[in-house]
Parts: sequence; structure tokens; C-alpha cells
Amino acid sequence: MSKLINKLKLISPVQKSLKKKTIVTSLKLIITIVLLYIIAKRFDIQKFGELFLNVNIHYLMPVLIINNIHRIFMAYKWNLLIKTKDLSCPFFFLIRGYYLSAVLGNLLPATVGEDFIRGYSIYGKNISSENLISSIIIERILGTLSLILLAVISLSVYVRYTHKYFSGNFLFYLIGLLTLLVAGFLVSFNKKISNWVRNKFDGGGKITQILNKIYLSYADYQTHKMILSAFFALSLIGHCFAIFVIYFIAKSLGINIIFISMFYTIPTIMLISRIPISIGKLGLQEGAFIALFALIGLSMTEAVTVSILTRIVNIISLLPVFIFFVFKNYYQYPGKKKLMGQVR
Repeated sequence: MSKLINKLKLISPVQKSLKKKTIVTSLKLIITIVLLYIIAKRFDIQKFGELFLNVNIHYLMPVLIINNIHRIFMAYKWNLLIKTKDLSCPFFFLIRGYYLSAVLGNLLPATVGEDFIRGYSIYGKNISSENLISSIIIERILGTLSLILLAVISLSVYVRYTHKYFSGNFLFYLIGLLTLLVAGFLVSFNKKISNWVRNKFDGGGKITQILNKIYLSYADYQTHKMILSAFFALSLIGHCFAIFVIYFIAKSLGINIIFISMFYTIPTIMLISRIPISIGKLGLQEGAFIALFALIGLSMTEAVTVSILTRIVNIISLLPVFIFFVFKNYYQYPGKKKLMGQVR
């Protein structure tokens, strides 16, 4: 009887978790449908067809190159964080992780799905689970902070040089959010907090111990301020890849724009698209394009067309290398068996 009660106790949290995930997914699905419906009501399908049929392929060639360079660039950044732990995961596997996550991540929740695939792709390859997770957390935090900063700078430049005001409150909220997040990030490295976590959760249950190891691995990055600063600077540069990509995509559609207008708008579009309230960013990304591209005089149909073509080209540009990684057997990493044992 006692065994049955214990099993029921274990099942209950699992059922609650599944129920919660179901509710969250259902809400995201509803939001996605509503957003797509609102966009579809005002979407000019004829204009969309004309834009697509007249795509200039020559402008898309630089996109193929930029997207692939960006994958390698991102892997290089991630490698900086991993090397701080005196570990040496083969760079080839880091690149592989970014290609797999970029394509397969579209099938899972935004950002979270990509992180899971990327982390799983190098799991056991000379890096422990807590160091792997902490590096992804640091990467995600600094990536978000740098993107918010870039959005604040780009909107400020837009207001300064165009003398137009795009929801001053929105810019104020962005600055406030950036301040709060930076403060929270610095506090999370506080030695008193890390010591409290170490003493509080040391010797707890298995899950508690795992979380404790992850946090301590995360807090250890406070001793690598130069690496974190370099990573932050590289993240700012990395976000600019998208500016070039979307500029060339817009030009391929015959849309008459200047490059600086992409700097005004793309960082904020990227930031809004990261909000995890829709499935695969559907509707949300298109809505962000509509709102921001309206600032530079583009119609709703033009904005949505750029968004759709960006999705398509981004995947197509990575497919050849993605297929190579999928069908090539790179699982025979020499130290895998030994390392997997260490992780467990």
C-alpha cells in the first residue's frame, strides 16, 4: 500500500506539469491564431504574389553567405564561455549544434527549443551537464541584454535624426527593462548569494543538488569579467548580421529602402519576436515587422512578405550544411563513453 501511495505522489507532480504545459501551449496556439487572423484580414494576397514572383535572386546570394558565417560566429562566441571552464569541446560540434538548432528549433517553442537542441547536440562531449547549462544561460542572458541595448540605441537614433517619435513610452520601458535586467544579472553574481545557495542547498535531494551545481557553475563566471565583456561586445556585432540579411531580402523584393532604416527597425523586431507568446513566432514576428516597418513607410503587405521570405531563406540557406550534419555520423567522439560516465 505504501508503495502505491509513493507512486501516486510521483505521478501527481508529473500530471500537474503536463497539465500546465498543455494550458500554456493552448494559450500560445490561441494567440497565434488570433494574430494570424488579424493580419490575414488586411493582407493583400495579390500584392504578395507580385512581390514573390519578382524576387531578384542575386540579392539573396549574400544572404546565403551571411547566414552561414553567422552560425560559425555564434559557435565561436559560445566557445569563449565553454573555454572559461578549462574544457575543450571540439569547435566542429559547436558549429553542428547551431545548425541543428537553427533548423529544428523552428519546430519547438521559440529560443527554448533551440537551446535544448544545441545543448543536447554536444551533451557528453568533454563538458559536464552543469557547465553546459550554465553556459547556455549566460549566453541567453547576455544575448538578450545586448539586443535590448541595440534596440534602445537604434530607436534613439531614429528619434534623434528623423524627429519622429515612435511611442516614447515604449522606449522608456525598454530602458527601464534593460536597467532592471542588468541589475538582476549583477546581483545574481553576488558572492553572498552564491555562498547562501551553496550552504542552503548542499546535501539536499538529487534535483536540488543538480540545481545547486548549475548555479555555482553559473556564478563562477563572475571571475571571468573580460570574457563576459568580450562576449557581450560580440553579441552586439552578431545581432547586426540580421540587419544585413533582412536588408538584402527587402531589396530582393524590389522594395526601395536605405540601409540605415534597417538599423532603426530590425533590433526591435528581433526583440519583440523573442517574446514566447506564440508558436514558432508566427503572427508575432509578422506583427513586429508591420509595426516597425510602418516607421519607414512600408505597407503591411510588404512588411509581412519580408517576414515570410526571411523565414524561408533563413532555413534554405542552412539546409545543405544541416543535411550534411544529420546524415554524417559524428557520434564516435573518442572520449564520449568516459565523459558520459562523468556527467551521470
